[in-house]
Amino acid sequence: QQQQQQQQQQQQQQGGGGQENGGDVEDQYFVALKQLRGRLTTFYQMFAPAKLVNVDRVIQAYIRRGATQDALDELNHELVQSYGRDLSLAPAVAAPRRSVTQPTASPSPPSARPAAP
Repeated sequence: QQQQQQQQQQQQQQGGGGQENGGDVEDQYFVALKQLRGRLTTFYQMFAPAKLVNVDRVIQAYIRRGATQDALDELNHELVQSYGRDLSLAPAVAAPRRSVTQPTASPSPPSARPAAP
């Protein structure tokens, strides 16, 4: 990965890369959308499982708003208004769910559990 970055930097310095540079921007955009989708999925799994069906609709609204930092700030504001929490509480990848047959640790005390939305 580090070698790839060095090669890209060398191409940019040499004036090469033309379409690759555009591809890099597109790749970054799609990676960012994929990360957002993961965070939204985790967020809804944690705080509003019934809303999981809305993940794609929320991402489409984010894209319509320009997929900018301002659009992300707006999304976070809406999440705080609705659930009292924002995406900073949701990692990009959901933790694997435990099956019913696996032994689990004793449950945490009620004060440590997040409040239901």
